[in-house]
Amino acid sequence: MSPVREPGPPPARQPAPAARRGRPPARNEVYRNGRLAGLAPAEIAERFGTPAYVYDLDVVGRQVESLRAALPARFDLAYAVKANPNLAVCA
Repeated sequence: MSPVREPGPPPARQPAPAARRGRPPARNEVYRNGRLAGLAPAEIAERFGTPAYVYDLDVVGRQVESLRAALPARFDLAYAVKANPNLAVCA
């Protein structure tokens, strides 16, 4: 006859995951419906060659404004040109 085991304590509850900051991972404002910033990738490749870097400056602007709105007025935003030397993005 096998020994009977008493049930142990219930498993410890895992803490709820911390709230995620920033935008949700499923949201992609640059690549939507098979288009990059509203343009067909094949058209971009044909016009500019590959590899190509595609920026939607409207999205960049919205992200900057969102960050400004979240920070107190006394904060200044700065962008490292070393991170991206594209002058249109830096402007």
